[in-house]
Amino acid sequence: MRGRIIIYAVAALLLGCALFVATPGRAVAQLSSGTSEVFWTLDWGAGVYRQTPASVAWEGEHAVIYVCDGDWVSPFILEQLGSSFDSAIYPTLTEAYGSEPNPGIDGDPRVAILIYDFNDPRDDVDASFNFRDIDPEGATYTNLREIIYLNLHTLLKEPLSGPTLTAHEFTHLIVYYRGVMLDPSPFAADESTWITEGFTTYGEHLAGFDDRVAAQLRAFARQPNLSLTDWQGTIADYGASYSFMRYMAEREGPAFVRALAEQPLDGVAGINATLAGLASLNSFASLFDDWIVAGLLDGCSPQLPPYCFNGFDVAIEPTPLTGSLPLVGSAEVVDYGAVYLDFPATPSLGAFQAVVDGETGAPLQAALVSWDSQGLTVPAVTRLDLANQAVGGTVTGPAGYDRHTLVMWARGVIGSMASY
Repeated sequence: MRGRIIIYAVAALLLGCALFVATPGRAVAQLSSGTSEVFWTLDWGAGVYRQTPASVAWEGEHAVIYVCDGDWVSPFILEQLGSSFDSAIYPTLTEAYGSEPNPGIDGDPRVAILIYDFNDPRDDVDASFNFRDIDPEGATYTNLREIIYLNLHTLLKEPLSGPTLTAHEFTHLIVYYRGVMLDPSPFAADESTWITEGFTTYGEHLAGFDDRVAAQLRAFARQPNLSLTDWQGTIADYGASYSFMRYMAEREGPAFVRALAEQPLDGVAGINATLAGLASLNSFASLFDDWIVAGLLDGCSPQLPPYCFNGFDVAIEPTPLTGSLPLVGSAEVVDYGAVYLDFPATPSLGAFQAVVDGETGAPLQAALVSWDSQGLTVPAVTRLDLANQAVGGTVTGPAGYDRHTLVMWARGVIGSMASY
């Protein structure tokens, strides 16, 4: 949906007082007490917009930080946030995704960052971006500038979280501008949330802030049978979107991410159009299938490209099946989710066979992953397209492996929570 906010609770850490220390050998933007301006801000508890006076607290080359009048933010937090934006966040993300509106709707080339108390009763909204600030047609509550909002309460709990949150929301701003406002179509619409949140979490990583993605990836690894395309806003959803976006970037290169952000088509159609425009041999379906298998094999050694991730770990733990072979059981998988079923160890002398029976017409895919518990032999992946009735439901893995894991996933309706 438009104006997507980040909803993620961070661990509390209270900083009492810190001193601002200028780093020798570089130009440091001076803290300043500017004239107060009035902003429209959302009171998250009451669900209404209010006029809030705030004053300039930090000025730099690419950012101006405002703090709500009457509130106090330590100079350390302001300097850390402002210098991170100027030196890392702004140059990195504009290189990766393209420029924001510049000089923008207010004629100022700098991005405004407003720190105020969100009055969030659930204490789970850390930062936000409102697309009506840069695309105000018909809007009443717009600040008519490139601006992102940080929750004062969050910064007091976790003083070092500001740059990560700002990178996330600045990516929202850029992606909205390039994907919606620059779209020449009269039917321009915001990107699908599961893709947008892939952009924003990947933006955190690109800017050098990985302090949240590790927890998101762990949550996803514990819950792989969730729909990638049916966004629910959980930590596991963030982990899934991040890992899939980063996997596509690793497979297709950084040019793919920027081209996707600027692609007029949205969702799966946009991914396929971007891949075709870059003359890639892949499709959304092929990348998704490989990503599913990579979730298992990334934790195995030796690795088998393309079923692995570079620079980050997912390592989904499969569900162990117990008992003597032959085993008989059942499982359920949601659209664009996956289940991983791990068979007991077997002698490695012979081939291993699994028979899978899904409901008629179900969009099911499967892979039998054969691997060596000693880590001496490269794993083998044997695919099975269960949606194609002509291929049957039997899959046979090669001899020479003592472990076998059956991976099953569904490629049905995008955004569906159907299960099979």
